[in-house]
Amino acid sequence: PDERLVSLTRYLSANESQIWMLDLASGLAKQVAPAAGSQAPKATYSPAGWSPDGRWLWIASDRAGEFRELMKLDLGSGRIDRVSGHIPWDVSGVTLTEDGTKLAAQFNVDGRDELHFFDAATAREVPAPAALPNGNVGSAAYHRARGELAFSVSNAQGPSQIYSLDADGQVQQWTRAAAAPGMDTSGFSEQKIVRWKSFDGTTISGLLTAPPKKFSGKRPVLISIHGGPESQAKFGF
Repeated sequence: PDERLVSLTRYLSANESQIWMLDLASGLAKQVAPAAGSQAPKATYSPAGWSPDGRWLWIASDRAGEFRELMKLDLGSGRIDRVSGHIPWDVSGVTLTEDGTKLAAQFNVDGRDELHFFDAATAREVPAPAALPNGNVGSAAYHRARGELAFSVSNAQGPSQIYSLDADGQVQQWTRAAAAPGMDTSGFSEQKIVRWKSFDGTTISGLLTAPPKKFSGKRPVLISIHGGPESQAKFGF
């Protein structure tokens, strides 16, 4: 926040990365997570946001288990505290208000990015507004002056529709996906998660888009298998 330091990610592989601090005045860089010389198992680390006083850093890391969690890094002591260990999904995005009091984080919940809200002072999750639209959140950012959250949502009605959430929890839709005259996208079927057993007993999940309700009986099915191992099919238009 005082523009003396820049947080950097040093990418080594999909399974290992580090956080470094670059001093802009001296040009010196220092590894801060994991601590230099640490014998901790390989993990990924990435900076996600500063505290207002610059004493600690919000980070994302899978050092504690299978998922990338939201964590806090104390730059003085090097201590790392888990924040979202109670959410068994990868954190995929973080945004903070300018005063550093509120934090919104996206979590990839079974192929759908969902917003979770935190009190940045206590690092505790707070209830999300009930009026949030259904769908996959593409990006989110707090307005610097007003603390209003802008975010995009992709769902059966359209891609990347823009909404805002004010401090009182009121949601306003700013854009609506264009459609051909006479076409009502509100009737398009929402995707849902389905699961089944593979030949070796492994559970596989997928996204199913059902045909319109006016069709009954058996219908042909189109199956799209995404590449791997790192890519993923997600909810969307």
